[in-house]
Amino acid sequence: MKIKKIFIFISIIITIAAAVLLALFYVNQSHLKLTYSSQTQNESSALLPNPYIGFYHLYGFSLSDESCSEAEKLAEKITQNKTNSLALLEINLKNFRTKILSENALSQLETLLIRCENSNKKLILRFLYDWDGKAKTTEPDNLSQIITHIEQVSPIINNHKNAVYIMQGIFVGNCGEMNGTVYMSKDNMLTLINNIDKNIDKDIFLAVRTPAHYRTITDLLVPPDNTEAFSGELRTRLGLFNDGMLGSDTDLGTYGTSSFKGTDKPSDKGTRSEEIEFQNKLCSFVPNGGECVVDNQFNDFNNAVNDLKNMHISYLNCDYDSAVLNKWRQDLFTEEGAFKNTNGYDYIASHLGYRYFVSASNLTYNRSKDTTAALNITINNSGFAPAYKKFKSKLTLVNGTDNKEYNIDFDNRLLKSDSKVTISAKINTADLTKGTTYKIYFEMEDNSSIPAVKINFANEQLSENYSAIFLGELNVK
Repeated sequence: MKIKKIFIFISIIITIAAAVLLALFYVNQSHLKLTYSSQTQNESSALLPNPYIGFYHLYGFSLSDESCSEAEKLAEKITQNKTNSLALLEINLKNFRTKILSENALSQLETLLIRCENSNKKLILRFLYDWDGKAKTTEPDNLSQIITHIEQVSPIINNHKNAVYIMQGIFVGNCGEMNGTVYMSKDNMLTLINNIDKNIDKDIFLAVRTPAHYRTITDLLVPPDNTEAFSGELRTRLGLFNDGMLGSDTDLGTYGTSSFKGTDKPSDKGTRSEEIEFQNKLCSFVPNGGECVVDNQFNDFNNAVNDLKNMHISYLNCDYDSAVLNKWRQDLFTEEGAFKNTNGYDYIASHLGYRYFVSASNLTYNRSKDTTAALNITINNSGFAPAYKKFKSKLTLVNGTDNKEYNIDFDNRLLKSDSKVTISAKINTADLTKGTTYKIYFEMEDNSSIPAVKINFANEQLSENYSAIFLGELNVK
């Protein structure tokens, strides 16, 4: 009994001692002196090779009953282009206008998607039955045949969704542009888009040709706001594509010539200014892009920049219209800053989509109260559009082998164009080693790509070792 009492007494003493030591440790940690020296950040004018944005090349392929050899050749051509992260791939189905897609045809499609997926090439995918403005003669004679084709290609697309960023159109129209076809009644349009929406994975954006098409499909006169964004519902995954962009006052019929104010018909087209304002709201959370065509005043450099910004354009054809693109190359951006005297084409190329720049960082820490420190990071987006994919944000503290990583809860999709936000990374002071200086780096990566792709920032102060931004040094005493 005496031995038992001694054992209990010793156990109590050990417990008290451990508690005292632990308390002293936490008191010591909570009273660490942290000194943060931030790195001055300068913006570069570099063209950033980031996913989902930029100029693209257009490639076309007709599915057939042949082997996959031609599909392999085209896939090689697409993936060998390392300059553009995006590609527009048009898949022509006219060989099957009267029948289901064959196993060979489906294998050709899968070959193209597999190769692009393995090389991290992101596709804008458009299915059609016509390249020559003769959709009425090349499309199936009944809607059910088109729906069967949608159902056949969908599993392949979904299995390789990491390669497919956007699906443009609803399978019909001259060049797949939803015109010149017998299938553009409201009922037919809804049948086609609802089948696409039902069958295609929600991670893939869809797109229609005009704002009026969007309104007709969703029955909305006003776009949803950001509180509904990224829900996966059709109205929040349906973007736009415009292959008549900046081509005239109406963008070659994309807009109307009279106001739609006071209308109760979603299908009515508004004036240019009204439709651009509609896109300004809608394309805060769904992508927009296409081709700039026909040399005219609306695509003069300054006018183009203003409209591309307000429409939130993420991607453009780099081959067409060459007259417009060459006109931009002859002009200069003259405002003060990193891009002063940059030619217009390069300026636009650098601002398609999102363009992130970390402009400042600072530390918030109350030595007497806090057990966590907050590193506050200000991120600017000077691009024409937001990012529509969520990226992983991470802070790394580096000191030889004593490295610490902190994931940051930040939804970058909500960082709108021409705006900035300050995010906070929490650092547990108990993780820090007294008498140590840590170099701090910030980075983002796209985890929907396999392997993950680092997001490039417009900062001159990028780390060679960490593919990240060097924010500053944290001294722990």
